[in-house]
Amino acid sequence: MYGIGGVRHQVGKNCLSIRNLLCQLIAVGVGAEGGEQRIVDLAVDDDGNGYIDDIYGWDYPEHQRKPAPYPLLSIMEKYKFTPKQLLVVDDLKPAYDMAKAANVPIGFAKWSKLEQPDICKQMQELCDYTFSSTAQLEKFLF
Repeated sequence: MYGIGGVRHQVGKNCLSIRNLLCQLIAVGVGAEGGEQRIVDLAVDDDGNGYIDDIYGWDYPEHQRKPAPYPLLSIMEKYKFTPKQLLVVDDLKPAYDMAKAANVPIGFAKWSKLEQPDICKQMQELCDYTFSSTAQLEKFLF
């Protein structure tokens, strides 16, 4: 998965609970074959930047960040996931465009846009799933 609201945390530092959940989401193969979930250990600073991350943020070149599918394609290649084993969770259309370009399902993080009914309506119509709370997302995944 990608971006996840810019989630990135320093090695050894605690994330907020939602960030912990979202950091874990990257590692879970959602809807894996046979109903099993495959966990990948991402708790490694594999690029030596002081962060545990696989984040493709706005500081990347345009062709390597939302709405381009590059982040998802890179993660699928690195961890040997299929599109159906990932789930993008976001609250805006560029993530939808990215997910669909990579044939990855997308969930709308509705909890972050409750005060914006036009965005809620658009994303609920576009996305495969809608999550009204982080607890609902956690229940879906685990």
